[in-house]
Amino acid sequence: MALAKRGLGKGLDGIIQNKNVAVPKESKLGDAAVLVDIKKIDRNKEQPRKKFDEEALEELADSIKEFGILEPILVQDRKDHYEIIAGERR
Repeated sequence: MALAKRGLGKGLDGIIQNKNVAVPKESKLGDAAVLVDIKKIDRNKEQPRKKFDEEALEELADSIKEFGILEPILVQDRKDHYEIIAGERR
């Protein structure tokens, strides 16, 4: 005697009703990925690295041009601008 296959139901489609959600360009969402105007991003004054290898930066820039950014930078909202928390070389 074979047992009937049991599942949990409709999967994520049963939970997520609206699949077309727009993310605003700037957001107050804590862990969301959002697009931010690059002119509003400032360096972190607490960055321990003060010197960057120019040749390594050039290689990184070429890689970004070819492949894009594989890992986004992290910024913190500082009211009128954003401060880089991680990923300054990107």
